[in-house]
Amino acid sequence: MGAACSSRTNAEASPPDAGAAVPPADPIALLQPYEAETRRAFDLAKPPSAETGLGADPWAVRRVAGGFVGILRGRAAIVLLDEELREVARLPAPRSPTGLAIAKNGEVLVVGELSPAIARYAVHGQALSALGESRVPGVLGLRDVAVSPAGAVWVVDERGGRVLRVTTTAAVASIAASVPVGHGATQVLATSKHVVVDTITDHTIVAIETDASGAPLGREPARLVNDGPLWGFDAKETDGGLVVVAGGVEDHPLDRHEGFFGYIDSFVHAFRVSGVQSRRVASVNVAEHGVVTPKAILLDAAVNDHLELLVTGYGSPQALRLTLEGGAPPTVAPVTLVPGTRSAERVGGRVVLADPLLDAWVLLDERGVHVVPVADAPPRAVASRLGEALFFTSLMGPSNATKGALSRFTCETCHFEGYVDGRTHHTGREDVHATTKPLVGLAGNRPYFSRALDPDLSTVAHAEFRVAGAGNPADPFFAVDPRDHVWLGELGIRETTSALELRRALLRFLTDFSHRPNPAALGRSSFTPQERAGAALFRERCESCHAARLSADDPVSRVAFEQWETMILSEAAPLVWGSAGYQKTGVLPYVHQDGARTPSLRRLYKKYPYLTNGSAHSLMQVLDTFATTPHATFHANAPPAADRLDARSRDALSSFLELL
Repeated sequence: MGAACSSRTNAEASPPDAGAAVPPADPIALLQPYEAETRRAFDLAKPPSAETGLGADPWAVRRVAGGFVGILRGRAAIVLLDEELREVARLPAPRSPTGLAIAKNGEVLVVGELSPAIARYAVHGQALSALGESRVPGVLGLRDVAVSPAGAVWVVDERGGRVLRVTTTAAVASIAASVPVGHGATQVLATSKHVVVDTITDHTIVAIETDASGAPLGREPARLVNDGPLWGFDAKETDGGLVVVAGGVEDHPLDRHEGFFGYIDSFVHAFRVSGVQSRRVASVNVAEHGVVTPKAILLDAAVNDHLELLVTGYGSPQALRLTLEGGAPPTVAPVTLVPGTRSAERVGGRVVLADPLLDAWVLLDERGVHVVPVADAPPRAVASRLGEALFFTSLMGPSNATKGALSRFTCETCHFEGYVDGRTHHTGREDVHATTKPLVGLAGNRPYFSRALDPDLSTVAHAEFRVAGAGNPADPFFAVDPRDHVWLGELGIRETTSALELRRALLRFLTDFSHRPNPAALGRSSFTPQERAGAALFRERCESCHAARLSADDPVSRVAFEQWETMILSEAAPLVWGSAGYQKTGVLPYVHQDGARTPSLRRLYKKYPYLTNGSAHSLMQVLDTFATTPHATFHANAPPAADRLDARSRDALSSFLELL
């Protein structure tokens, strides 16, 4: 977890409001028996997978004749919905589907982050049929897909940091163009003159010029840069060039000097692009109007300097209709909604939304908001669903202010989809900067935080409420009344939830929030020779700190080298590759006088940038600076006489690390 997000005491909590719940003498002690019970039921060797364990996860929705098609990330399925969002057909889709588009010929295209295939479907009335798949060579998974008005198909290779123009007519797709875009590429949109890609951890939207057929012109792309992640966008071509509107964090360095997370409000940023040039034409603090972590934005009109858009919030039950007119103050009209919007599709006066948080499809029309739960979704513990809501919405800090440095935010503001935001931020202590750490897979990764070394999730769960509301006058030990948050009824919560129960719910979710499978290992049973050589090198050079354990703080859970291959290539791949305690490896400045806790390397490909201070921007950079002496290991600032890796060893270790 992050370098300094937690505290073991409640001493810094703000003075309580009148009538606030009075915390018990030691809330952590009251939470620990629940954590022990939860942990006893948790199999560290076979942890749950977030691929299927967090619900159906409706991820995207698109209009088709007579209704809509949607994808269920948590069920590897495509569904056909009628006009009222009732499911009428379902078929298998590529694993963990995250991309959905309609081809020029009307076919439905689906891609998934755990599959290299583009699946094609046809809709005939209330029937859905599979037309086959095209495998894209050289990729492990595909994060998103888009089709240009001319019919050009583009897919995002998140892991390869590129966007590909492909054909889908054969069993093996041909790649007509490959354009590097950067780290954390998650969304693609193709207009008549551009293909536009959002790179979350590079904090950049890349706009690539294309010709009338949709082929790239080969020119330098325009880069729309923000100081922090941009979570989602929409774009339109206009007479004055391309217009892009994006939901993201405040364009300001994260500031912790005042003891809280400062300048991380949610904003909508509008850009105009002409050739390689781009300029920001507006930035609106939507958090002060109640919209937090906007991912789904609809740019309804873009004429000259006049922009009309609908902004939804993943982290809040509020949407906004915004009108931007040149440099004039925006016109803001609030719209009551539900939190969790991931994708939106407008059809006339109706808006249809995909909502993974509520595991539902949502219809917004003149009648109001209508939530349609996904059909036959298996039941899930209410506590875990509430914990997910606490993580992904502003429910942990419901009365936060947005004035000055104070911000209204969620855990996901700094941990996109539970992983990282690509930032190396100032911790508020001396000259110490640190990267964000993933909050996925915490059950086996004790202790927590690079500096604090919090011993258990009870400590973390209690402290996170203080962290969420720090700098605001509200008491962090509060209860939640569902009458104040009506959408909680969609999770099955209809009674007041006490402060202690809220912490139990967050603890339960953090236990359930495990990793998805690594696509590099799927369907395999043995290492390549290079990976095997890398495993041997890792055992020799790295495993004393990045231990092959099921629980980072338990040496007894270490797995013998002979079992590595089987466990790494299993679906769960449960080894943590971490240990407890501090290490000094030359990565300066240290977050603690004794160094920093050895981080987990599990699902390393989702973590960027690398090293505690963010100084490495690729695995090869990490390995280039790696060195050892008889008594120490270095990731930076190694003495000249230290033993370094040769090129063959670096290649072998890199191949092995990609599997973790």
